[in-house]
Amino acid sequence: MDVDADVPDLTFADLLAMITFERQMCAHPAGIAKEKLEEKLGQRMTERLRQEVPRKFEAVLHHLRERVGPEERCLVFSFFRGACDSLAAYLEEKGFPCRVVNGDTTQEERARIISNFQGEGPPGEPRPRVLISTFCLNEGVTLTAANHVIFLTPWWNGQKEHQGYSRAHRLGQKKDVHVVHLVIRGSVEEKMLQMSKEKKELGTKVGTNLSVADLKKLLFGNG
Repeated sequence: MDVDADVPDLTFADLLAMITFERQMCAHPAGIAKEKLEEKLGQRMTERLRQEVPRKFEAVLHHLRERVGPEERCLVFSFFRGACDSLAAYLEEKGFPCRVVNGDTTQEERARIISNFQGEGPPGEPRPRVLISTFCLNEGVTLTAANHVIFLTPWWNGQKEHQGYSRAHRLGQKKDVHVVHLVIRGSVEEKMLQMSKEKKELGTKVGTNLSVADLKKLLFGNG
């Protein structure tokens, strides 16, 4: 297939929006506006997706139940804030206390959440088993209470993933840190990871390092 010949004349922004939609579909379809889902998939499929538990949520729950001991802690990172909030609600229902840190979390609240997660909070303060974040944790943050790190969504920039992993793998960590990447097979996520191998710093400067041809390759194939 000649991608440039067979694919409509789409702008960089158009293609990036399409990829973002595909990534959201992989992580948390119900987080997409209902009207947009219906436009893309139809009403029946939209209702079905909004009622189903995302496969990645089930995978996180399985990991927590089977791999994370009662005294262990887990970090989960996702690009999408809606996925973070919904995953926290789902895990809470299943008996895993969670807290979410995102760009709107105040510095004071963030410090309190992290202190409790680390087991350094005041007596009687609930301690979460899982901390979920949108990659907004600062370089100086130490989360050595966690020895499990789950990436719910791949990141354009591999350095961001390393930064998230490094929050747990720091001086003072006494356990092996287990890292899990959840990727939907055959999806744009899998293609992103493959392209990341080809471009070591894919996405550091999206406008510079990614071309329209790169985005078309992710969406429509190799050409």
